[in-house]
Amino acid sequence: SKISSLLVLYSIMAPHKVPIIIGVGEAKNPSRRTEDAIEPLHLMLQAIREAVSDACNSSSPAIISSIDSVKVVASSTWPYKDLPGLVFKGLGIKPSHTAYSELAGSASVQLIDDTARMIANEQIQVGVVVGGEAMASCLFTRSSKREWHLRENVALMVVFS
Repeated sequence: SKISSLLVLYSIMAPHKVPIIIGVGEAKNPSRRTEDAIEPLHLMLQAIREAVSDACNSSSPAIISSIDSVKVVASSTWPYKDLPGLVFKGLGIKPSHTAYSELAGSASVQLIDDTARMIANEQIQVGVVVGGEAMASCLFTRSSKREWHLRENVALMVVFS
C-alpha cells in the first residue's frame, strides 16, 4: 500500500501566478500483516502531511489551512462515497473546490494539470491532488476473512499554489 504526494506553489516573483512544485511526500505501509492494514484515506492524509513537511520542514498548519482545492484520484480498491470530503475533513479544512477523478490511467496527470490551470487563472491559491491504492491491505483483509467496518461516507499527489 503506497500513496504519493506532490506540492506546488505559485511564484510570487512572476508577473502572474506560475505553479511550482515545492514538496513531495509518500506514505507506504510495508507490513504484510492483516492487523496492520491501512485504508487509502489514512495513507492519503499521511502523504499530504509528508508533502507539507517536505515543503517547509514542518507540518505547517498555515499551509494546510490555506488549501482551497482538494482533488482525489479515484480509488479502485476501496469503496468511498465522498473521498475528497473525507480528505478535507481529515485535514480540518473547508476548500471551495473539490473533485474526484474517473478510473483512468491518466487521471492523476489530468488533476495536476487542472489544478495548475486553476492556480494560473487565480481561481485557487492552494490545491491538493492526492491519490493511491491500498491493494495489499485489501488483499490481506480479504484473505484473512477480516471484516472492515467501512464508514458510510469514507473519503499521490499534493499540489499547492
